[in-house]
Amino acid sequence: MSFSTQRALPGLGNGSAFWQRFSVGQFLIFLVALVGAGVFYIWSCSQLIELGYAISSCEGQLMELKREENCLRLEVATLKNPAHLERVAINNLNLHYPEPHQVIIVQ
Repeated sequence: MSFSTQRALPGLGNGSAFWQRFSVGQFLIFLVALVGAGVFYIWSCSQLIELGYAISSCEGQLMELKREENCLRLEVATLKNPAHLERVAINNLNLHYPEPHQVIIVQ
């Protein structure tokens, strides 16, 4: 009895149906297509993650800009207030109400 240390893998030998059906070139094309699909899948996942971070950053900027807009609207409302305008006119611009003799009534 002689024992062989090498065994042929079932279905992948030289005369197997796999190699009879497909040539080496076709197998390599399939393998390259499979690797390309895997690379594309990984790239698209990384792009999705990157876009998620970009969206999160933009949402943070949007919240900050909305807060700033609210502060500016409050400041505009304060500056348009007649009482505030009167204080600025009297204190900063040295404007005063006219004396009765300075008023001319036009008829």
